[in-house]
Amino acid sequence: MGSLDIPQHGPYWNSLQNMLADRAELGNSRLLFYPLGNVSEPLEISYKSLETEAKQNACAIRCLEGFKEGRPVLIHVDNNWDAIIWFWSVLYANGLPVLSSPFSNIEEHRQRHIRGLSELLESPICIARADSLHLFGGAHGLQVHTVEALLVTQRSQEYKSREGQLKYRLDPAVLILVEIHLQAMYLGVDQVHVHPANVVSSPITFLDLLSHHRVSRSFAPNFFLARLVSTMRSASEHTTLTWDLSSLTILASASSLLERYGSPRNVITTGYGMTETCAGAIFNLNCPDYDVASGYKLASVGKCMKGIEMRVTVSSGDTISYRKLAAPNQSGDLEVRGEVVFSGYYRNPEATEEAFISDGWFRTGDKASIDLNGNLNLIGRVQDVININGVKFITADLQASIDQALGRRVDRVIIFPSWTGITEQVTVVYIPTEWPTRAEDIMEVDSLVVQAIATLATTTTNFRPDTY
Repeated sequence: MGSLDIPQHGPYWNSLQNMLADRAELGNSRLLFYPLGNVSEPLEISYKSLETEAKQNACAIRCLEGFKEGRPVLIHVDNNWDAIIWFWSVLYANGLPVLSSPFSNIEEHRQRHIRGLSELLESPICIARADSLHLFGGAHGLQVHTVEALLVTQRSQEYKSREGQLKYRLDPAVLILVEIHLQAMYLGVDQVHVHPANVVSSPITFLDLLSHHRVSRSFAPNFFLARLVSTMRSASEHTTLTWDLSSLTILASASSLLERYGSPRNVITTGYGMTETCAGAIFNLNCPDYDVASGYKLASVGKCMKGIEMRVTVSSGDTISYRKLAAPNQSGDLEVRGEVVFSGYYRNPEATEEAFISDGWFRTGDKASIDLNGNLNLIGRVQDVININGVKFITADLQASIDQALGRRVDRVIIFPSWTGITEQVTVVYIPTEWPTRAEDIMEVDSLVVQAIATLATTTTNFRPDTY
């Protein structure tokens, strides 16, 4: 986000559409999109243009056969501009926008996922780019309409002509919409969207953009920031680096190396959130000082923002169903409730009943503790996961996939996470059926392990497992 003064008491709107209308009328803020391979010439779109475009697209949506107000409209696109404009377009049509996650590269997994979406959303209208139609396959029940067919204005045709420059991976919907797009609009400031590959391949570019746009708030995953720290240390040995980060007030996880360029010491903001809490909802605004003073090896994720409560519970007595509050610093199950916590899973009462406790608290699935000062410390997941470059893999799924791929080639195989310095990775340990093992057999096992893990990936993680 661009530079801002945070209002003590923000304006009140009774709908998102009213918020956009207000900001469009002011006419002093915009969206900037840096396409893949370009960090010098962003596509600039004013809030007024966004509103106009969305209203015109809404007319086309309302004319689609099968459209009904209040019903879901699935949006499957692969760049941030498309996600934002069609989110608003569906809202202005009085539909319910549902942003799709990336599809799997494995045909069987992808088709099963699409059929599940169609069943859950009751054969909804789906908006997608024409070049992604081949992903949908045959009998799925979706009413697919292309962006190209729905574009109705000259301005839209301009976006279409630049669409080749905007083909970048969509960030998680809850992050791009809630923590970046809607929050920046609420504050009435510019917002900057950059293709991840532009900064992952050149971490210094991230700081260049923060400095150039006088950004006040931003987010980046841990693996990237670890790479950024390494790059900064290496670059500073050979050249003088000059940035002005004095406007930067919050960077959701970062490095104290930024202090030397003018950012406040507590710019590092560790936090906790999930889709069910509308993204980040618990933040540590005094990192790293609090954590260093407390002697923590891992940073606390802090306290709740307005609109959410948290607690940690443990089983009591002989029955798991009876819970009690954990003592300070005692490990237990993290639960949350409040206005920003969702009320249930769409058309899935069984999952909702399982996720919520009778008194209204939501089970997050995380293990945690709360210290004497009320700060949350995360310990792990109830269900084991491995976090690779920001993508979470369920350990049991990885184990099953590898077991199936290797078959009788090994006597025993186990997997576990290990740390590379910038992200977790999968480490695979196995006992071969024969010893000594031929080099070609080792190579075959290594190849099968990589393929097995790749079949579970729906996004690019750029990792290779270690095998022993």
